[in-house]
Amino acid sequence: MQKKVFRYEKEKRCTCTLYMTESCNLNCVYCYEHIKGKAIIPLEIAQEAIKSTFKRAVKEQINYVEILFHGGEPFMAFQHIKVICEWLWQQAWPTKYICYATTNGTLIHGEIIDWLNENKEKFIVGLSLDGTREMHNRNRSNSYDKIDINFF
Repeated sequence: MQKKVFRYEKEKRCTCTLYMTESCNLNCVYCYEHIKGKAIIPLEIAQEAIKSTFKRAVKEQINYVEILFHGGEPFMAFQHIKVICEWLWQQAWPTKYICYATTNGTLIHGEIIDWLNENKEKFIVGLSLDGTREMHNRNRSNSYDKIDINFF
């Protein structure tokens, strides 16, 4: 009997991390971000970082670019995320890419949830959750019930 070997063919990829803001609407007990300013990444810097990442992808024959919207809580800068994505999606890029963000989920309602649903083929959103309601609330400012768990 021949043993089957499964191989995971991983695409060569790179990530462009856009640190959208230091701001966050929670005060998690284990947060490593002690500076919680209100600054938001300037559009020009975000655009240059994205262009630079695609140039690197071509130069290094990378076939997949991940564009990570990071924070603080990235959706504190939602209007800015929209502007960056609209610009990004209007460009012709030399390689495949995806946009994504990890969020505490508390701001994913109304206009934001509508936008994410409209763009679910182009923008992935992941939820950072601390297990049970009790554990999450203990660690993350009693925020469990502010999250639309069904959306995620």
